[in-house]
Amino acid sequence: MPKRGSWPEWLPADFVAPDRVRFEFDGYWLNILGEEPPVGITGKYLFFHEDPLGLVRIAITEIAEHGFRRAKVNSTLVSGPEHVLCLYDLDGSRGRELRDRNAERYHVKYRWWKADADTYAGRYSEEFLTDLDPAQRRAYERSHPHRER
Repeated sequence: MPKRGSWPEWLPADFVAPDRVRFEFDGYWLNILGEEPPVGITGKYLFFHEDPLGLVRIAITEIAEHGFRRAKVNSTLVSGPEHVLCLYDLDGSRGRELRDRNAERYHVKYRWWKADADTYAGRYSEEFLTDLDPAQRRAYERSHPHRER
């Protein structure tokens, strides 16, 4: 583990990644990596919660037990009270599996799949938009008039 000053403050000093999982910290993102290289990734599943350590534990479980290869959790809040877990994968085919596991085990806000191309273009999935309350959805749609419908 790197020296304490270069590690997220909310990560306990004695927190150790299990076998087959390692951490890298770039000053903002805590990257959680499996043994296999994360090749062919085209997007990510998004989870939100106020407890970043809980999100790290979800990432570890998904990598160690369910075959995911890479995840990251933001170390600092930019806006709002929640941290984000980005769980990377090859495509969006495992969304329902993750939705079900989240409902049974994790109980955090789950925002489905987001392709990297959509991230770069400012687009969001219909599942994400459906989960917004009506005021949030109107605000989103006003701020993204170019969104493909």
